[in-house]
Amino acid sequence: MKITSRVVDVFPFRIRGNRIEFLVLQMSPEYHKDIPAGKVIWQAVHGLVEAGETIPQAGLREFREETGLEPVAAYQLDDVHAQRIPQVGHQQDRLPVKDLKQEDWIDLTVVFAVKCGEAAEPTLSIEHVAYKWLDRDEAEQHLRVAAHRRALLEIEQGFKLYNFENMWEIK
Repeated sequence: MKITSRVVDVFPFRIRGNRIEFLVLQMSPEYHKDIPAGKVIWQAVHGLVEAGETIPQAGLREFREETGLEPVAAYQLDDVHAQRIPQVGHQQDRLPVKDLKQEDWIDLTVVFAVKCGEAAEPTLSIEHVAYKWLDRDEAEQHLRVAAHRRALLEIEQGFKLYNFENMWEIK
């Protein structure tokens, strides 16, 4: 079994008054060819670590590429998402180990939260066709991955309970 850390998830958020809003992005079926016809899939920022990048650099680059925004602050969450890398999809040929069967790979996805300006509105990349700023309950209803829903709760609690003082800030 090969364990890798080649994927990052980034959860953009903004604070309006005492309310935290999360940015969710609708995946483009033209770009993501593995989306079944007629299916609408929402996600956070998601991408691969490129050669020569650190994991935090990859998270910030993916955030900028997919949203066109500049971060106000960025934090690494405590949670790490573990997943088996599927046999299909656009990522398999870009991952580093070529001799192992796909079912032998486990990826530990490092998770980040990126604070955006209060009035931030993204300029989407070709990977997405729509976006919404939503409170946690609404965002949870849009996200299909349980680990992503847990990340929203960690971010919301980090804001409400600690004002992010107990989170790892990245630069």
